[in-house]
Parts: sequence; structure tokens; C-alpha cells
Amino acid sequence: MWPPLPAKGFIGGRAATKEDLAKGDAAFYVGASEPMKIEIPQYAYQIDEQTGTRSAGIIVQAERTPDGKELVAMQPVGGGGVHIGFLAEYKLLGKVPPKSD
Repeated sequence: MWPPLPAKGFIGGRAATKEDLAKGDAAFYVGASEPMKIEIPQYAYQIDEQTGTRSAGIIVQAERTPDGKELVAMQPVGGGGVHIGFLAEYKLLGKVPPKSD
């Protein structure tokens, strides 16, 4: 079920620029943000707070905004648009594909 981690199309170790966004390598741009110290890319679940439903995906960007919000972008497994949310919505799974869903 889990695809290999991508070799490109993500931002890690630095904040995204407007150019990254224009090239499609970034999911969002927030001026004066800083990168969060998490591995990018990595496997994760986005967990719906109300239903507990998990959505599998790959974290492709994570930044802390100037006002302290921790934003994360996840590319869902199986395609579809990138999900952007707060770090608290995600369970980070690391760089090794989970053995079970």
C-alpha cells in the first residue's frame, strides 16, 4: 500500500520560497517561516479529530509560522490534492514504510 518516498517534489531542512511554490515543490508559502525539525519526506497518517479516521500519506513540507503555528503538508497515498493542516493532526511514521495499515 505504501509507495516509496519521493526523491523530489518536497521541501526539507529549509523554509519554502515563492519559487518552490511556483515549481510545485512546495505546498504552501509563508513568509518568514522556519523549517520544523522533522524528517522530510516521511510516512504519516492524518487523523480526523472528529471521526478518528486515518488517511495515509507522505509528509512533504513542515514549517513553523512567525506566530508559532506548525503547518504540515501531506501528499495522500493514492493521489489527490495535498492536505495542509496543523502538526497535531498527524501521526508521523518515519522513513520506513509501515508493515501494516
